[in-house]
Amino acid sequence: MKITFEKAVLLDRLAPVMGAVSTRNTIATISGILFTTVDENTCSAVAYDLEKGIRTTIPCRVEREGSYILNANKFTQIVRSLSDEELTVDIDDKNIVSITSGRSQFGLHALKGRDFPSMPELGGDHPFPVKQKHLRAMIGKTLFSVAQNDVKPTLNGLYLEANDEKITAASTDHFVLSVCSMNCSAKDMNDGSSINKSLILPGKTVAELYRMLEDSDEEAIVYFNRKHAVFKMGDYILFSRLIEGDYIEYEKFLPKEAATTVHVDSDYLISVLERAALVTEDRELGQKKSILRCDFEGSQLKISTQSNSGRFYDDLPIRKEGKDITIFFSCKRLLEAVRACSMEKLKLSLNTNLMGMVLSPANPDEDFKDGAFTIMVLPVRPPEENI
Repeated sequence: MKITFEKAVLLDRLAPVMGAVSTRNTIATISGILFTTVDENTCSAVAYDLEKGIRTTIPCRVEREGSYILNANKFTQIVRSLSDEELTVDIDDKNIVSITSGRSQFGLHALKGRDFPSMPELGGDHPFPVKQKHLRAMIGKTLFSVAQNDVKPTLNGLYLEANDEKITAASTDHFVLSVCSMNCSAKDMNDGSSINKSLILPGKTVAELYRMLEDSDEEAIVYFNRKHAVFKMGDYILFSRLIEGDYIEYEKFLPKEAATTVHVDSDYLISVLERAALVTEDRELGQKKSILRCDFEGSQLKISTQSNSGRFYDDLPIRKEGKDITIFFSCKRLLEAVRACSMEKLKLSLNTNLMGMVLSPANPDEDFKDGAFTIMVLPVRPPEENI
């Protein structure tokens, strides 16, 4: 196989593909990228870590056809190091790789393409389109609360549900519950019928999908069956195995009413929480876990904390309806939740100091008119001594 690439184009196309390269497995084939010539002006590049796979096509000049696996990290490091605008990859019948660019030359070893693990058929029943910006917005508000290494496998993924009215994403790690819906109907591209399906994507797959999606009206095409899902976005295809099982009935955990509602500037709140985080110690060995105290009093939110490393106090203006309340949170989890909202103004809905606080848009018709989201952060129990 002999191919000539433009360096900038090659690196640009390989960047998303690297997200599916195995970093923990010692098997050489899944630590590499499979390059296969398609025609005289195109080759494909595929990475597959046995859970997720990413495939794209790369413009190039093909002088000799072939299919070979190159070590992903080593190859991309070499390409980045080259100073010339073009490079040629020449692989002989003994799997010896020659990479040349200008006066620079590198030698590597390749593996035959036939040794690459085969992905299941990239397809599924009832494909439907969704705007990339809508899918990206849903993931952005729910990915942070996907559990990691939970004993319930379904919680280690993002729940997606599609029907003829909306598409919904949900996740929880027991401490935070995030739900985001977009007002877009899921219609079968083949016959126009309504889609009514759900799936659970592994958290690591969702993270790669989020990086690949654009904040644009361009569509992603979604295919899925009982065990696999495929997302087609422009020149890229992402394949993923699904987590089997039923997701929790998350809606029943969300409070229907609120005794206290608060409107707050989210950037102001984030800046205060970031300062508080400088002295909180969520998991320091041998020390009592420090927590954040939030006093909603009148027109102020007073935030304070103390730990072995110091103390902190700040306050910010709010608009409150309902009774005053004091509630305690993990600073880290509350900060992550407020950041994920990505809203200028937030509404905080509270009941008691032992019930979750719900974050939602203060002006949903203006700030999030294409859908709705809710993030519920569970409090921690009040300490024996007040801060």
